[in-house]
Amino acid sequence: MAKNKKQTVKPKRIFSRNDEIILLNGLLQIKSKRGIDPAKILSKVYSTHKYSFSNKTIRKRQLSDKIHKLKKKYQENLTMKEQGSLVFIDTHKEKLFELSNELWGVENGAVDREIGADEGEHGDDNMHMNLLKRAEMDRRCLELKVQEDKLRLQRSLLLKEHVDLIYKSLLESSEVDKESREA
Repeated sequence: MAKNKKQTVKPKRIFSRNDEIILLNGLLQIKSKRGIDPAKILSKVYSTHKYSFSNKTIRKRQLSDKIHKLKKKYQENLTMKEQGSLVFIDTHKEKLFELSNELWGVENGAVDREIGADEGEHGDDNMHMNLLKRAEMDRRCLELKVQEDKLRLQRSLLLKEHVDLIYKSLLESSEVDKESREA
């Protein structure tokens, strides 16, 4: 009798690595041509690019989810970059980050928005609130970094004191050894 082995099936990628680049380039084109956030016109993005991908059966919801995941990954990488711990081990991920930064980077005037959301008449208020929240978070983050630096300095000074005490103790110990040898 054959034993039943559990096989873990890796889910098939809907978007290839090349599709991710095509998608971000398409979003950048729309942003530059129309001057608006492509997320506001998701239907247009979908109808324009759905046949550009290797998988020709992509649904609008899948496209929306992919954009959301790419943006989330960008935000995670941006946080790592700000902390100085971002290292790309392949050129594809680096290219994704560069394109995402052009699209969603704060210096490019982008703000956090849900993909496909219709802001209506309160769009400017929401954008202003998002910018205020971002500025407040940046300020708090800077304060925490200053506090961390102060703690590192205090720790360094404490370690220096500790080393000085050990050094002084070793010197006194060696002087006692010299005197006992001479006696």
